Amino acid sequence: MGNEVALDNVNKMFVNGLATREQYAEALKGFQDSVDEMHSQERDEGTTVCRDVQREEIAREIANRDRES
Repeated sequence: MGNEVALDNVNKMFVNGLATREQYAEALKGFQDSVDEMHSQERDEGTTVCRDVQREEIAREIANRDRES
């Protein structure tokens, strides 16, 4: 599953009596399993590296603007 919109839809169906507690629990577990699968140390490290590169680029742009002023 892994789709938050789908999970919200199942939740609404549960609240309106169109889905059982078990169906909602299954959807919630599927969503959480999907989210957990997407987390990894490599992904977290990659995100950190990208953010560091972006910060360095911004710092260089600011330094260049300061020199030009």
